[in-house]
Amino acid sequence: MTHAEMAKALGVHPRTIARLLGQGMPAPRKREGAAAWAKRAAAWRSDQKRKPGPVPEPKPEAKENAEARFRTAKAELAELDLARRRGEVHDRAECERAFVARCVEIRGLLANLPNRLASRLYQAPSPEAIYEAIEEELRRCLAPLQDG
Repeated sequence: MTHAEMAKALGVHPRTIARLLGQGMPAPRKREGAAAWAKRAAAWRSDQKRKPGPVPEPKPEAKENAEARFRTAKAELAELDLARRRGEVHDRAECERAFVARCVEIRGLLANLPNRLASRLYQAPSPEAIYEAIEEELRRCLAPLQDG
């Protein structure tokens, strides 16, 4: 009997037959009809549904590992708290706010760059003068970054 015939008799997909056979479902016997086998297979499936699965017992080393991880985490939290009180760590949100404020400031300076340079560059005597004017303005815009 093929998996397709077995699946049809049991009312499942052929892949399910392969999985169930792997789990221990009885295979059809020689010269056993599909209806007789389906009755035995259905009884086996029903029996499997009634059996509770094995309950794994916790391993003693797992409990010890959990306790060690807990102690380590507790020690790390204490170290972080101490570093915070000493002022050795910074508040992430505060640092992000300061960074965003600095970016906004520099963006504003760079956005005004064309307005500040237009009149100076219009009558520039040479390409070197244009280069020096642009470099000077860029340094002025980026100076806040050097201040920290």
